Amino acid sequence: MKVKLRNFISISSLSSLLLMPLVAASCKKNDNGNNNKVISEGSNSKRMTPPNLSNDENKNGGESSNVEGNLPNTDLSEKSDTMNKEFKLEEKDINNELNNSEIPSDQPIESNNSRATYSDDEVRRNAEAEARKLEEAKKKQQEEERKLKEAEDKKNVVEIQKIVEEQKDAFGSFHSQKDFVDQINVYAKDKKISGLTLQNEEDGNKSLAVDTDGGKKNKIKLQLGSQKFEVNLGIVLKDAVITKFYYEDNHQQGQVMNNLLKANGDSIINKTWTNYKNGKNIVIKQLGYHRDHTGIKLTVVPHYTSKVPKHLPLKISSINLSFYNLESLKIDNINEWDLSNVQNAGQAFLNAKHFSQDLSQWKLKSGANTQKIFEKANKMNEHLDKIAKTWNVEVSKLK
Repeated sequence: MKVKLRNFISISSLSSLLLMPLVAASCKKNDNGNNNKVISEGSNSKRMTPPNLSNDENKNGGESSNVEGNLPNTDLSEKSDTMNKEFKLEEKDINNELNNSEIPSDQPIESNNSRATYSDDEVRRNAEAEARKLEEAKKKQQEEERKLKEAEDKKNVVEIQKIVEEQKDAFGSFHSQKDFVDQINVYAKDKKISGLTLQNEEDGNKSLAVDTDGGKKNKIKLQLGSQKFEVNLGIVLKDAVITKFYYEDNHQQGQVMNNLLKANGDSIINKTWTNYKNGKNIVIKQLGYHRDHTGIKLTVVPHYTSKVPKHLPLKISSINLSFYNLESLKIDNINEWDLSNVQNAGQAFLNAKHFSQDLSQWKLKSGANTQKIFEKANKMNEHLDKIAKTWNVEVSKLK
């Protein structure tokens, strides 16, 4: 743009310089030889006397362009006309170029600094737009994860409800609501479910209410992840939990029995199994236990027990005499028990004369009483060395 302007100025200056000699010559001829011009009009002619010039006009070169008689000679006029035409053509070309590249008056010309600033602003805006996209993508991903977690929580709640339904009669008045949650979490872990809590932590110390009819007095508010829900417990006895069992015979597996007795309006548990000593193998579905002088004790199991649940309830602190007079050779799942809460295992297998099973995997609480745990259980002698080594006790103290 600037180059075009300079070219225009240069051409204009050159044209002016070229015209100056012609103008000067024309003025000189007019001064010296043309003071009196004959103007022909048909056959008549008259001599014209030029008007007197004032001093100012003489000083300015005697300009008299407005006087009809001051016309230049033919040659000079033709040359002047030719140059004027060429000049006008050049001027026209320059004007065309200027018009074609004309910058709108309302648009400022950007300097290098303004272009740099615009570029920086553009980078900033792009960065902000990209950041917004990332934030939106992050929120979308979080929302998808939330929905997936919510769906998983709902699915797990259904599983927890099934567990509670199965274990609804497995608690006594010595349990608190926290004890209940801790025990349910043990079973939930088998299904790879974790995180079950009470909705209100302060409810943890509340003891379960005695409810011999079941389903009326123990509504517990639970939470699993994003889901809040309630469950109702069944039969809750005073200081006792009933034992549930069935005969191993295939045709009787659906007939679950228990050791609940009602006498004089009270609900108690039957701690003897005389009526079930008939040689039929019994599967215990729910371990019963009760409070006595040794602690919260595992109720004596039936004589022909062949299978027990693989989890010993957390609340049990004593298995004293719990397998007294056992007739079975072995009991399925008993080797998987965790006895880390058991303090008293004295004489647990007293007179279990046919029983022979490796229980070295048992996890015993440090300092637990294991005195005479296998007293008169002579078939256990073949396992005692291994058991004593694992439990870190003397063999002689086990029998």
